Amino acid sequence: MMAVKQHQPFPEIPSALLWEILGRLPIKTCLTCKLVCKEWYHAIASPDFSSFLCRFMAPQLNVLFCCYSGATVRSTFNLIGLEKGSNVDDTGQFKVLVLLWDVERKIQLAKIQTLGDGEWRSVGNSPLKIVRGGCFLNGSSHWRDDKCIWSFHFGEERFSPTPIPFPDDVISEAYKKKSKILCVFNYCLCLRCSSCVVGDEIDVWIMKEYGVKESWVRQFVIVNDPWSVPLMHMDEGKILAESGNKLYLYDPQTRVAKTMNFDGLSG
Repeated sequence: MMAVKQHQPFPEIPSALLWEILGRLPIKTCLTCKLVCKEWYHAIASPDFSSFLCRFMAPQLNVLFCCYSGATVRSTFNLIGLEKGSNVDDTGQFKVLVLLWDVERKIQLAKIQTLGDGEWRSVGNSPLKIVRGGCFLNGSSHWRDDKCIWSFHFGEERFSPTPIPFPDDVISEAYKKKSKILCVFNYCLCLRCSSCVVGDEIDVWIMKEYGVKESWVRQFVIVNDPWSVPLMHMDEGKILAESGNKLYLYDPQTRVAKTMNFDGLSG
């Protein structure tokens, strides 16, 4: 019987050129290419290739999935949020965090996978029931509770043992009925507090020193639509903010907001 020779597709393609080609494919297509041959599998599964992909992937994207599972194995996965950040740990590896709600035990389980190895690892239980996306800062995803902020560090693959407390004013009776959104402003944790009434003031609190309760500062106030989320400081003290699918510049002094346009398209 004639021995079957192992087939290596495109053996004449140098490894560097192969990486350039694979790196420009959509991530799903790229991962599927692991099935072509062993050489491609090991190339795509390597941590070095994950770091190489950073050059071509859209910046600031972290995907968080949540599964509300029943008693049967037929579970439904729901995409609950896209976080601004990069789910790359200190070693340059891409990771995906999955949260699973156990209906019977009333707890939220967490599993993590490093893209390329195909294995899910348990990272314990979530300290709170997460039902929506949070924000990404300092290598961690953050979510708010009623009175504090919890985080998951992708490098250490664990939830924070203790939460980050809200400022005292935010947990007072005056803020009780206000909607609170957690975001990142100028590379700091930010709490945006609003009554969700058009024309009312939106209080923006900034944590100047990460993890230190005493560093919370009521930085500025926005008077615009109640769904505005501040992003960063711009020139002349103006604030870049987003609302829905629009970007605008807000001047805290004049309290005037100007919608930004790009290449003739409304921001």
